[in-house]
Amino acid sequence: MINGVKSPPRPFFVRVGLNEKDTLFCGGTVIHTSYVITAAHCLAPEKASAVSVHVGNFSQENSNSTRITVSNFTVHEKFKYGSKGKDRAFDIGIIKLSQPVGQSQIIGLCSHRTFMSRTIGACGMDTTSISGHNHPPKQLEEITMREKRGEDCSVKGWDREVQICLQDPEGLQRSCFGDSGGPVYPLDDNGDPICLYGIHSFGRGGQFCYSQGQIETRVSAYADWIAEQMEQMR
Repeated sequence: MINGVKSPPRPFFVRVGLNEKDTLFCGGTVIHTSYVITAAHCLAPEKASAVSVHVGNFSQENSNSTRITVSNFTVHEKFKYGSKGKDRAFDIGIIKLSQPVGQSQIIGLCSHRTFMSRTIGACGMDTTSISGHNHPPKQLEEITMREKRGEDCSVKGWDREVQICLQDPEGLQRSCFGDSGGPVYPLDDNGDPICLYGIHSFGRGGQFCYSQGQIETRVSAYADWIAEQMEQMR
């Protein structure tokens, strides 16, 4: 996260990585004790046996995490790896964990189409330098943004039906490399997440770090698909 602040506990946040290289390259969200949702582009080139999910209290500095292997995953059948803009509208994937996590880690899916009046939060734990060089924080960081419509969004070529445009009004905070697949959520008046609204997908010019404006996969648009995939992977 660029110019993020230390995040309060967000137990639904997980990190997604590769077993062989022992790297953590994306975020994810617990939506069921056995299922994590993330971006399709985090998973598309990999096999389930190569991927793992790391669970822990990441809001604590240098906290230990537990690695959970993946028994299966699926990405949206219309997703095209390497695509951008509207063609990246199907940037969603679901991971089935080899062992369940606690009920307290689950966040529900948003059913509302928009949260224009709410501050939108997002959290991550990777690059903090606008240059894109890897300077990961020691604990989970959070940024806050507002939702934009149509021409108010600095990113061109996106589909409001299935995607969300977010920007920091002050132009300072944004996601960066390694934050892909992480959770996006409206905050209530106490600053607590209400539900899972989006999944980090891409930014202006295809990247997050360099400019304002980022596009998220709109979770509510894929509610039926999510339910179907979870049922099939049971």
